[in-house]
Amino acid sequence: MSLAKTTVKSSSKITLIILFIFCAASYNLWRGWMGSKHPFGSDVSSYYSYLDAAFMHNDLTFSFHNYHWLVKTNEGKFVPKMSMGLALVYLPGFMVCHAINVLSGNTIDVYNDTYSYGMYYYAILIVFLGLIVLRKILLKWYSEKVTVFVLLAVFAGTNLFYYTMSFNLMPHSFLFTLNVCLIALTIRLY
Repeated sequence: MSLAKTTVKSSSKITLIILFIFCAASYNLWRGWMGSKHPFGSDVSSYYSYLDAAFMHNDLTFSFHNYHWLVKTNEGKFVPKMSMGLALVYLPGFMVCHAINVLSGNTIDVYNDTYSYGMYYYAILIVFLGLIVLRKILLKWYSEKVTVFVLLAVFAGTNLFYYTMSFNLMPHSFLFTLNVCLIALTIRLY
């Protein structure tokens, strides 16, 4: 097989590699939390609060003094406004960050640089997992050229780029990958 045919045959792989390198190299231009010490603000604060409560305070009742976005229930208790679904999606990345933090002997603070940058890159990896699965789905029915175009269009032509590079701990990037995986499983089962 000639080099030209091999390159055309894997151009969608090369596209994903180039996109990943671009994202990894240029993250500092895009991240939306530059003015803050960490990316866990806004809605993300509520999603992430479950991990803070579980691993820092061992208290999922949120009775410790905290600044999380809590709402008062009819029983007078305070609970996070958001459900814990995204905290479960964060958990694998969080556990890696936690292990790195513990092994490096740092003070356990789930808002330090280890967690901030670790979770940021974890979210980028999750998006690229979704793009890899989407590539496999597309190649079942479409050519390499069409697959490259669709991958570029989905990543750069939708809000996926923004939510991958800027505020990537919001649900959008994770939902993209979960939906692509659901489509892949549906195709496999039917």
